[in-house]
Amino acid sequence: MEADIIVQGFLESEKLHGIRYKKLIGDGDSSVLKQLVERCPYGRQIFKVECVNHLLKNRTIDLYELQTKWSKSKEKVPGEDNRNYEKEFLKDNRIKQIGKTVRSVVEDLSESNEDANSKSAIIRNLGAHCTGDHTKCRMEYCPKSGQRQNTYNLSTAFLFELSDIIGRPTEHTSSITEYQTTNLCESLMSLISKYTGAKQVFYGRRSSYTYRVHGAGLNFNNGLHWRSKMHRFRYEESPPSLLKQMDNKRGKICC
Repeated sequence: MEADIIVQGFLESEKLHGIRYKKLIGDGDSSVLKQLVERCPYGRQIFKVECVNHLLKNRTIDLYELQTKWSKSKEKVPGEDNRNYEKEFLKDNRIKQIGKTVRSVVEDLSESNEDANSKSAIIRNLGAHCTGDHTKCRMEYCPKSGQRQNTYNLSTAFLFELSDIIGRPTEHTSSITEYQTTNLCESLMSLISKYTGAKQVFYGRRSSYTYRVHGAGLNFNNGLHWRSKMHRFRYEESPPSLLKQMDNKRGKICC
């Protein structure tokens, strides 16, 4: 359903607005782009940009999965150090800190004039940076550049997996340069869910769902006082006091 709606928007863009959409901001699902290539006349000219929020969110999810994997107790071997350094290192607070660090660097890179290879190298080095190895860090991104601190006695296998997860955004360097999100779509969908009661009620008959989506769209474009604005636009007069009071009351509740 989602793919059909987007494809319809692309198909009617020239007829309604006289333009062609050349970019699609997505969340990693390739099915929509596939449908556009197959059904849209200029589908092969469309370039997909990965939503930065989804791109970085997926990295955090992968880090929590890595935490679960390495939290299992090691088999104790007599005469050897049996401490689980990986479990001690990858705690919740550190995962959140790594996420903030990656987002901060990605945001800075989106505004820089670095070429794609330089951006990829900086992101790939974040795994070493987060474990205390700053020998390859750039001074403009890391004040500890050139230093090597405690590496927490982490195993080579763990370091490899950690660096692989943190460095995966390098697969979407062009999307990092664009630094686009689907926030507007997410906001509109949240309003549509509010107006339709999510999936709890069937509004498919007699255009009921369509009317509620239109209401959500007016709310999204015009704010909480959209009813008064629409009355003023339609009738070219000040809205009734009752309508103003209702909009003001709803505005206070939402604030």
